[in-house]
Amino acid sequence: MQSWEDFMATITLVQRQTAVMTERVFKWWDYPIFAVLTVVSLSSLAYFLAYWFSLRDWVYYPIPFTIMLVGFLLYLFL
Repeated sequence: MQSWEDFMATITLVQRQTAVMTERVFKWWDYPIFAVLTVVSLSSLAYFLAYWFSLRDWVYYPIPFTIMLVGFLLYLFL
């Protein structure tokens, strides 16, 4: 059975031998695609929120509307 010191020595030797490769992960066309997807995502979120707050359900059902709104905002920001 290995002792704790042997285990730590093995980990240290392995970590010293590994190196991080420095190469780009994304290609040049990934950045415009990411920008377009970000704009689409934010615009769909803005459209949904505009539709959500334009409804008059909060007048007739204030408690369920508030609970759903708080749940949605917690999901969105956490």
